[in-house]
Amino acid sequence: MLPTHSLSRPRTYWAFGGPLILGALPGLRFGVGATLRLGPSLLAALLATAVIMGPALYLLWGLTGAQGSLDEVRRAFADALTAAGRVHVGFAPAVLLLAATVSHREHALVFGLAAFLGGLLVGAVRLWRALQPGASRGHAAAVLLPWLVACAIVGCRLAGQFVLPIVSGKAV
Repeated sequence: MLPTHSLSRPRTYWAFGGPLILGALPGLRFGVGATLRLGPSLLAALLATAVIMGPALYLLWGLTGAQGSLDEVRRAFADALTAAGRVHVGFAPAVLLLAATVSHREHALVFGLAAFLGGLLVGAVRLWRALQPGASRGHAAAVLLPWLVACAIVGCRLAGQFVLPIVSGKAV
């Protein structure tokens, strides 16, 4: 039986656990405080982007004439976050190995952020596939590609605002 909520408990663990892990692992090179703050900062950037851009996707999807209800778009969004989180967790051993063996601690952060972006790319593909039956291929591209660019801009700015103070040592 399918869960009634789009982010049931196990799916929530996948969706939110991945960014927590990928933030914490490179943080090991920056100290205990950074380790404890980097994971939640990536999660906060992801959640803030989802809260801002999720409704925008639904509005774009509906205003451009695609078929699909709010529940379908919400489920597709939840599936995308879950897929991204699973990839994040899958990248965790590689990020831990690379974070532990690089000579410069900033490189550890680059590996963690690259794995984070790789997971989000998989999530974007999952979102594309989930929403495509409600529209033609061209329509889905016309809506999702600008939306993904906007998500990347918002998400990268938020991640930068959260992560840079922590790694520079100027965090409160």
